[in-house]
Amino acid sequence: MGAVAAYGWRLACAVYGSDEWPLDLSLCVRVAGEVGLPTDDFSSLITNPETDRRLKATAKDAYERGAFGVPTFFLGAEMFWGNDRIVLLRHALSENQPLPE
Repeated sequence: MGAVAAYGWRLACAVYGSDEWPLDLSLCVRVAGEVGLPTDDFSSLITNPETDRRLKATAKDAYERGAFGVPTFFLGAEMFWGNDRIVLLRHALSENQPLPE
């Protein structure tokens, strides 16, 4: 919907930087509205069975590849975990080399 960074940041702030809990549908929809997303469309997409299927498939893939925390990024088969590794990921991306196997 074009607001991944803004939505992700605002949702993380709500969960980790305040006493907003639980992380439920109403909080997710409210945050979507706060970053300018159409809440009716967002609500429809987040409750769509295809969204649930994709979430489960992505979580399964991350688990099978060894992800265990946030943030975790994969560049090919190489895993970068933790905020302190983002600089290494940026370096690897900037080298413009083939992805590791």
